[in-house]
Amino acid sequence: LRLLILTFVRPGEVRFAQWNEFDIDNKLWRIPGERMKMGTEHLVPLSPQVIQLLTELKPYSRHCDLLFPGERSHLKPISDNTMIYAMYRMGFKSRATPHGFRTSASSILNEEGFTPDAIIGLNTVIPPHNKGPALLISMFSGNGIAHDQCPRT
Repeated sequence: LRLLILTFVRPGEVRFAQWNEFDIDNKLWRIPGERMKMGTEHLVPLSPQVIQLLTELKPYSRHCDLLFPGERSHLKPISDNTMIYAMYRMGFKSRATPHGFRTSASSILNEEGFTPDAIIGLNTVIPPHNKGPALLISMFSGNGIAHDQCPRT
């Protein structure tokens, strides 16, 4: 769930995430187009918090290709119900969903006056030369970037 909150991706993109998609040196997660809703590769900037989370997660993935291998088979990802049931156990039944983190991020950014292009970056490809979404994600991850350093309308 933390990975969802820190990256604004869809739950399915986290479930099927593979270690070879992460370029820690360049702080980028390249989600292949075949896994994306629009069929285009998606580049997700990685904040220091995400990199730390990945470092902590690695030993638990049991040397599998998947970040979150299933309990019964390391070749299959966790169930699509795993995240929602975790939220139920935390007391969020009928109050929140894993996909809701992404929706909330978009709403908050709109309310804060960020440019539509930066917010659209949550739903489409983030070009490598575009620093807007990377700054937004870094800000949301709590690394101290000031609001005025991010693109606004």
